Amino acid sequence: LWIGTQKGLNRYNGSTYRIYSHQDSLSLASDNILSLYADTQNRLWVGTDAGINLIQDGRVVRRSAPIVDFIFTMDSFSDDALIFSDDIGLALYDKHIGQVKDSVVVDLDVSYSRHICCVDQYVCVAAQTKPVIHVYNRDFELHKKIYLPQGSTINDFTVHSNTFYVSTNRGLLGYSIVDDFSRQELSSALSTLTRDENVLFFHAASSSQLIYIGIVGKGLFSYNSVTGQFFRISAQDTLNDVRHCNSLVTSQYLWFSRNSNPPEMFPLKHLRNAIVFDLH
Repeated sequence: LWIGTQKGLNRYNGSTYRIYSHQDSLSLASDNILSLYADTQNRLWVGTDAGINLIQDGRVVRRSAPIVDFIFTMDSFSDDALIFSDDIGLALYDKHIGQVKDSVVVDLDVSYSRHICCVDQYVCVAAQTKPVIHVYNRDFELHKKIYLPQGSTINDFTVHSNTFYVSTNRGLLGYSIVDDFSRQELSSALSTLTRDENVLFFHAASSSQLIYIGIVGKGLFSYNSVTGQFFRISAQDTLNDVRHCNSLVTSQYLWFSRNSNPPEMFPLKHLRNAIVFDLH
């Protein structure tokens, strides 16, 4: 488990921690970790306030140049490139040479965005200060804008079964990818649970019928998308104190960090077919 903090990167192996500090001879360009992305080649890309770093096999194999470049979020655009949001819009980062390739979108509305998701032939980016999601095609032409309900704040993005889900402080919203991101009605059970609620996250995977949901004032849930049944993961924790969070589901645990505090883990032994999720 990799944990990014403002005081370095922590690696937890189930019993001990290893801390990657900027003070080490070969470590990260900065201790202020803003984002993490794990790819399918066992590489961890680490976004800081000084650019993108690369860790492979537990070692820092590339550190960014000494420049101020806040990487709040990133995603894999292709086998060769990451996409991230910078001070003027969107840019591509060459994985092979470790340099920024191009600024591909110049639009201050999506500068320093905290939510980017590559969905099939599209790139979805949350506006920084508005309840709007910009959808670009792979040539970085603006395809459309998704306008969320007034007063909405985006907490999380995820994709499940051809639906693009947006977790907000006003509820969970679904958009059909195959129908040009048109609004899609939620199942009756899912709508009842999330309507007008502050939904922190909605973790799903295409290969599983299980979904994990965090809701302020209600708690942590697993949801079976086939049967429509819910299971409360923590009977007493309603998440009343949570303002923001980070979460990750592995094969055995739901890891949950509330308000930038150290992560807690909730066993998922009672759930079948639990799915491992990459950090993103």
